Amino acid sequence: MTGSPGLAALGLVSYQREMKRRVPTVLARARRAFRQPIARVKEAMHIVRRLQPHAMIDVSDGLAGDIAHILAESGARRRRPMAVELDGGALATTRGLAPAARVLGKDAVAAALYGGEDYELCFTVAAGSISKRDQSTFAKRFGIALTCVGRVVSGSESVVVMSQNSRQSVDLEGGWTHFSGHSGRRSR
Repeated sequence: MTGSPGLAALGLVSYQREMKRRVPTVLARARRAFRQPIARVKEAMHIVRRLQPHAMIDVSDGLAGDIAHILAESGARRRRPMAVELDGGALATTRGLAPAARVLGKDAVAAALYGGEDYELCFTVAAGSISKRDQSTFAKRFGIALTCVGRVVSGSESVVVMSQNSRQSVDLEGGWTHFSGHSGRRSR
């Protein structure tokens, strides 16, 4: 995936709280991600030409909702259900996400999964096909990270976040609800 999905949603939260004091630098970046999302067209073209993705989608509904779209399409085409295992640590440590979440008292992984309006790219490639050199070249060329955050596996259409000691199922209907300013995530 490119960049830091969830950062724009945290920027919105900081605006909604009408923070009167000077905004910390980590929130300034989140606010900029919300105010000025960047369509990753050049980045998408690079990924298509150099990395040959099997599937790709822009993250406008949060990773959970957009991964659900990839799973539905890919599973239907292959005629077998597919699942995704996400690395919670990799999600939480994308540039700027964890510090902004900490300042706002929010969960970084939840922001990535259910926040929206980021327009970063989520894509699938063959396992092991992206080298450290590919990641470095991409970061130098576009100024954003290219991070492996999970893997596609056989299984029921689901997404699971893996952490050191746990596996947590993800609500696939809990993505961003456009024009409402909030996640459609249901409480459990």
